[in-house]
Amino acid sequence: MRTTVKLSTLALLGIALPASATFHLMKVVEVFPGTAVAPNAQYVVIQMYAGGQQFVSGHAITVFDRTGALVGTITFPGDLNNGASQAKILIATTQAQTFFGVNADLVMSPALLSAGGKVCWANNIDCVSWGNYNGSNVGVGTPFNAGGGGLTFGRAAKRRLDIVAPNTTLNAGDDTNNSANDFVASDTPAPRNNSNVIGHAPASNCGNGTLQGLEQCDDGDTMSGDGCSSTCRVEAAAIPALSVANISTTEGNSGTHVATFVLRLSKPSPGPVTYTIATANGTAVAGSDYTARMLSGQSIPAGATSKSFAVTIRGDTAVEPNQSFTVRLINVVGATVAKPNATCTIVNDDGT
Repeated sequence: MRTTVKLSTLALLGIALPASATFHLMKVVEVFPGTAVAPNAQYVVIQMYAGGQQFVSGHAITVFDRTGALVGTITFPGDLNNGASQAKILIATTQAQTFFGVNADLVMSPALLSAGGKVCWANNIDCVSWGNYNGSNVGVGTPFNAGGGGLTFGRAAKRRLDIVAPNTTLNAGDDTNNSANDFVASDTPAPRNNSNVIGHAPASNCGNGTLQGLEQCDDGDTMSGDGCSSTCRVEAAAIPALSVANISTTEGNSGTHVATFVLRLSKPSPGPVTYTIATANGTAVAGSDYTARMLSGQSIPAGATSKSFAVTIRGDTAVEPNQSFTVRLINVVGATVAKPNATCTIVNDDGT
């Protein structure tokens, strides 16, 4: 990463700097959750609205889940070169760098949870929330696209620049501390780095039956009304509901066997449905009664309606009541969630 002379060095040289010439006068201006074909191609862009804000060393982008729990911290190891007013800084995954053909100023791991979450710059100097986020609303107000599923594949959440004049540049007044008001969905993601290089999504050919570029779906035609629109976007009426059903199994006297949960969509989806699923203790305890398991980044392909999740059950000869544990669906993208939790009842078969 390219670096500049530190503020402390300039001070030692007797060079005066304005009090604002640090890292404070910046806003989060763009958040991108990935695409159907490249789900880990995620990025965040922050932008200066005054000069001299490139002294970012030691400061971080923080990522939170829908409850407000911290899930990622991405810290700048050094300062940047371009401190011009309106300059941008790109924080992106390696997949996003490849997908958009642009170098990030800081590389992040995939951490943006599309269904709901929050991103902040430098200890809450500026934040944006989206979807079903229900943590602290300080500085974010109502989440962006709260009723529409949060961040959607192939679309960026972009900050409005027209809240105060001039309408073509970022100003302090373009932040009303209400994400629903301050951000809009954009079909033209444009990650720009600190060197003023703009990334571009690869081209796509909507209607060829192959997911490409920013497409959310591609059913082989360009007709709307069939679940996948003429521009290869998932139509709202086509979004299925995902659920996971309760099951039961006998315990067994020794060894192990597998209990299988089935996840079902209410109807086929025109695009992939991704999710994370994990076990959680109830009266049954992981390690003694069953083996804990979590799978992230799972997918039900377009056109399919179900997928299984197997959990290993541990047998014993102890006489005990029926026991149970649960599995939980989180971070579902591409479907609503009709039933996010399911119970496995382990039936005692060792007498009374």
